[in-house]
Amino acid sequence: MKIQTCPRWMMMMVLGVVCSTAAPANEQCYLDAQAIISAGGDMTRARSLFEQAALEGHAKARGVLGYMQLTGTGGSKDEASALINLKAASDAGIASAMVNLGSMYEKGLGVPVDMPAALTAYEKAAAAGSPEGRKRVIDIFYFGRDGMAPDFAKALPFVQAAANEGDAHACNLLGTMHEFGQAVETDLGKALHWFRIAAMKGELKAQCNLGRLLRQTSTLQADLLEAYRWIRLSAEKGEITAKVILMDFEKGFSEAEKSEVAAWIAGFPETAGKPSHPPSKDHPSERPKL
Repeated sequence: MKIQTCPRWMMMMVLGVVCSTAAPANEQCYLDAQAIISAGGDMTRARSLFEQAALEGHAKARGVLGYMQLTGTGGSKDEASALINLKAASDAGIASAMVNLGSMYEKGLGVPVDMPAALTAYEKAAAAGSPEGRKRVIDIFYFGRDGMAPDFAKALPFVQAAANEGDAHACNLLGTMHEFGQAVETDLGKALHWFRIAAMKGELKAQCNLGRLLRQTSTLQADLLEAYRWIRLSAEKGEITAKVILMDFEKGFSEAEKSEVAAWIAGFPETAGKPSHPPSKDHPSERPKL
């Protein structure tokens, strides 16, 4: 006697998970689920589609499904299943899954807190080209975390790479490393260079650092006025250290200079590259590098 099996398309209809057939089924389910998410649609249905694609081995689907299981998006939280799916997607080279897997170990989500395992996952993500993975590696190495002491030497290549790509947070950190000689020789000119790049991008701490260092390293009025601009801009955006510096620093400027700086701030960032007074040629940031 021949036993009739339920056709796959019929089973998918019973499950309420119907994918179009323009692409391989698991890929189409993944694409359909992504379309639902992009349109702000039914997350429960999107999760079902990801589940179908994941069951058939779609690595990206397993990564997204793991995140949805971890956060409870489109259904209940399931940290055990999230761990399985994120590990599988990570092993398949999905960088976002590596980052989320690292978060599970860092925060103890369904697993004991394990910072070395978190760091390993983040380093894999960084090597796979994930800016978020690299940022997390930088923060762990630079600031230390949960018993792990800061390691500036290990942080440096990640910070340098991110700064070279224009990441404002990394530019500010690289400026700090050059200012205080953290894994590099102290070089205030380089510190000012990197602080200025980050400040131009709107990084509040870098704006404060740039103004503070300009104030510390020069007595020329043009440099001090630039320092005042950056410190006041940062303070008005809420940076606490800048607010403290500003209380005393702005007493040395005339009402005309204060008005000029206020106008500069009102036009930021358009005015950021057009200082009303050119930087002094005697300032460390303008000296030729050997």
